[in-house]
Amino acid sequence: MNGLVTFYRDRKVGATYEVHLRVAQGPETIVFVYGAQRIRSTALKDREINEKQLSETLTDIRMDVQQAGGGVIAVATGEAEKRIKVETVKSAGFEPPTIFLALAPGAAPRALDVEKEILLSFGARLLIPGDAATQKQLESFVQYLGYLPLDLEMLVLDAIRRPSLDTRLMEVETRTFGKRETGRIRPLWALKIRAVGRGVVRALQPAVLMLLLAGLAVNGWWTHELVGEKKEQDSPPVATPTPRTGPPQNPSPPAPRVTEPHSLSSSVIELVEAVRKKSKTNATMGKLYQVQFKPVEAVLATGDLSKFQTKDSQTFYWGLIKLQALQLEPNADPAMLDKFDSFKPTKEEFRKIGNARWSADVDGYYLLAAAACSLGYLTPSGPGLPTSGKSPTIDPAVEFVPGGKCTDYPFAKSGPGLQKLARYVETLPGTKP
Repeated sequence: MNGLVTFYRDRKVGATYEVHLRVAQGPETIVFVYGAQRIRSTALKDREINEKQLSETLTDIRMDVQQAGGGVIAVATGEAEKRIKVETVKSAGFEPPTIFLALAPGAAPRALDVEKEILLSFGARLLIPGDAATQKQLESFVQYLGYLPLDLEMLVLDAIRRPSLDTRLMEVETRTFGKRETGRIRPLWALKIRAVGRGVVRALQPAVLMLLLAGLAVNGWWTHELVGEKKEQDSPPVATPTPRTGPPQNPSPPAPRVTEPHSLSSSVIELVEAVRKKSKTNATMGKLYQVQFKPVEAVLATGDLSKFQTKDSQTFYWGLIKLQALQLEPNADPAMLDKFDSFKPTKEEFRKIGNARWSADVDGYYLLAAAACSLGYLTPSGPGLPTSGKSPTIDPAVEFVPGGKCTDYPFAKSGPGLQKLARYVETLPGTKP
């Protein structure tokens, strides 16, 4: 059953648990646990508690996971948007994972470091490896998806991301009755019928699997036909295996699509073209294009950012940051667009927007951090906008990722964020007469 968090693991090893802790006059806390071995713990039960008991319960769960051989814990709080902290519990012989994946609608998988708290937007899901070994398998699985046509790859990722029927029914029960069903006592005759039913299911598994695979193939083919030739041309090239004799060998996995230069170039060209077209009918986009993008349109038309000179690159990256601000706050101060590096008004807008909002979308947050790092300023040392002005009117820096490192945000992986910005620009209404 796939819900907010799915553990990628060997089902024959260890166990997973999901615990709902209802805090009085506060948001519900959901704890997702993977243990390298089965965990015997009274803390892994749904119940109503207070704030003090919540902290004690989480401590008890960590200790029980450690005693059971180590594992991974994800703690989620909030309503529509969930604030999630993924942490590992070390133990002798257990090698924990270092990353997990965030799956958002219509976007490529995003790898995130464990031990960091994130804000997960509505509709997004986490795929967490159980240990270091399954992390390597998960990374290979995602890379091998690059051999599929883009539409079929998105279909597979969407099937993984979307909640299962069991998960949806459980959410309905929780909202209707105030609690979820965690099990019930069945009479002996019911258990016998259940055992017979399981035997029938095992016998039919091969046939059912073939039907599901056939349905997936037909669905993928039909989707592929509908998108037409244009989308096929925009898809990343699929490696064609070289004919060979002898026993088959495992092919090298392709690099993730978001790190390929062609993908980044296409995303840059797509966004700039969207702003250019919208500049003819939307006054704000018109000024943004004139100040930030038109001075460097010769480079942007190629999508090859390596051709930038220092000031030219800053003009472009400042434009991305301002465009993110306009997406989050449509009524932003027009003074942001007076100069290509309008320090104070741009920083003031982000202070109004706040960290909770600018970090809500995983892809947009990554793009914001990567663009800020690409500006090349020495302060702050992490992703953000620098200190500006002179004493006594110094305007302090704005940190987009407090405590973050720019080495974690290479711009080459900003393709999904650029594509989302292009979609936003395309939907803007016309404001010019």
